[in-house]
Amino acid sequence: MVLKNGREAFYIETKMSHAQCGQFVAFPNSDTRKFDYSPYNAFKENLQSQSILEKMSEEFDFYENPQTDGIELKMDSEFFSAWIGAFYTAKKYSESSNHVYASMKAAPEIYKIQGSKYTYQLKPENGLFKITKLANTSNPNVIFSISLMNNQEQIDLVKVNNIFN
Repeated sequence: MVLKNGREAFYIETKMSHAQCGQFVAFPNSDTRKFDYSPYNAFKENLQSQSILEKMSEEFDFYENPQTDGIELKMDSEFFSAWIGAFYTAKKYSESSNHVYASMKAAPEIYKIQGSKYTYQLKPENGLFKITKLANTSNPNVIFSISLMNNQEQIDLVKVNNIFN
């Protein structure tokens, strides 16, 4: 949270130079050959997500059964930027999640363990294994990612500091 004169001004969420920054689930509807916005999505449907689903529906067969690698959705980036902006405006702040790491004697490979309710993935990272609960769905997830286009300039930090001091 960034404060100005002791009052909340806005929130900043930091990410790696390439990071996931939001997602929603889309259900393929074989009867209508369109994608439906899942009612279980935490973020309400908006004009941008409707446009994205319409674009996916235009090529229903192509997007109906995505693999785990994903398929790039080619659309005007304005739709994605607007969705991300609306998402963070509604979210208002960064929700951190706890990551669980384990140490085990095993080859540094990706392992999957099927539990009674969930599947867990163990992925090698810095000498440990990062444990992630995988989604129990094969429905398409529209995942938004951001990438750093330019390195941080020192003048940017000076400008922000001048605004809030």
